[in-house]
Amino acid sequence: MSATSQDSDHPRRATLGSLRRLAPYARPHRVRLVTGGAAALAANLVGLSVPLLIGAVVDGPIARGELGALPWLVLGIAALGLVEAGLITARRLLVARPANAIEAAMRDDLFAHLQRLPVAFHDRWPSGQLLSRATTDLTTIRWLFAFSGIFLVVNFTTLVVGVGVLAWLSPLLGAVVAAVALPLGALTLTLERRYSVFARLSQDQAGDLATAVEESALGIRVVKALGRGRELTAAPSSPMPAACAARNWSRCGSWRCCGCCW
Repeated sequence: MSATSQDSDHPRRATLGSLRRLAPYARPHRVRLVTGGAAALAANLVGLSVPLLIGAVVDGPIARGELGALPWLVLGIAALGLVEAGLITARRLLVARPANAIEAAMRDDLFAHLQRLPVAFHDRWPSGQLLSRATTDLTTIRWLFAFSGIFLVVNFTTLVVGVGVLAWLSPLLGAVVAAVALPLGALTLTLERRYSVFARLSQDQAGDLATAVEESALGIRVVKALGRGRELTAAPSSPMPAACAARNWSRCGSWRCCGCCW
C-alpha cells in the first residue's frame, strides 16, 4: 500500500486556512465571481416569487371572476420565467471563464513547483498520484468556484428566505418545514463525513491505478526501444494454457494471459 493510501485512513478536514490559500487565484476574478453569485441568487429569488404571483392571481382576479386581466398576468409570470432563465445563463457566462483561468493558473504553478523539486522526490512519489492531483483535484477546485461554492451560499440563502416566506404565509407550515430541516441537515453532515473518507480513498486508488498503468506503458516503450518487443510477445515466459491458446478466456480463467485471449 502506498503512503497516500495509508494517509487516506485519516483524511485531513478542509479548513478555512486551506480555502484562504485559494484567495490569490480568485482575487483577480472576484468581480465576475461575485456578480455570477448575485445572478444565481437573483434567479433563485425570482423562482421563489413565481408561486407567490400565481397564488395572488388565483386568489385575486380568478376568484373575483375578472378574467380580462388574466392574459396579462400570465404574460407577467412567463416574463419572470424568462428573467430567471436569463439570470441562470448570465451566471454561467460570468463564472465559466474565471473558473477555467483559476484552474490554468494553478496548473502552471503546480508544474513550475514540480520542475523545481529534486529528482529524488519523483523517485519516491508515485507518478499516478501526481497525475491525479494535477487533474482530479484541480478540476474539483474549478467546480468549487464555478458551481459548488456559489450554490452553497445561494441555496442556504434561498432556504432561509423560503422558510421565511412560508412562515409569513402560514406560521404552522413554516414551523413544520423548519423542524424537518434540522434533522435533515444533521443527517446530511453525517453522510458528508462518511462520503469524504470514501472519496479520498477512491482518489488515492485512482492515483495508484494511474501509476500502475503509466509504469506498464513505460515498460512496454522501453522493451520496444530495445528491440525486444517481437521476441517477448512471440515467446511468453510461462506456458500458455490450452484454453488460452484456443482464445477462450472463459475456460482459461488465467489473468496473466488474458492478452492472448483478447
